[in-house]
Amino acid sequence: MPPPPLEVPPAPPVVAIGKLPLKSSVGQGGVNDPMDVGLLKRRLIALGFEWLTPNQVLDPDTVGAISLIQAIVRGRQSIPGPGVDGRMDVGGETHRWLEAVNAPR
Repeated sequence: MPPPPLEVPPAPPVVAIGKLPLKSSVGQGGVNDPMDVGLLKRRLIALGFEWLTPNQVLDPDTVGAISLIQAIVRGRQSIPGPGVDGRMDVGGETHRWLEAVNAPR
């Protein structure tokens, strides 16, 4: 009797990477316009930060995800440190990374 066929998991969803049209800073000490917060959270969720709640509310998990991306980009093994402030400024390094094809996941 032949073995049962292998189950192939579904392909991951296609992540739309590219322009992240924010108008103001998001995160610790940022302007945190609800529309910008919502756009950023959707991008983070698409990149695999699935524990975030898809809404327009800045919460500690969102600030933590921003900090985590900043730490990854800097090659750090832990989140605290220089250049990790939990805020994404429009046109800044974190914003540019989140628009990149090779954005941290």
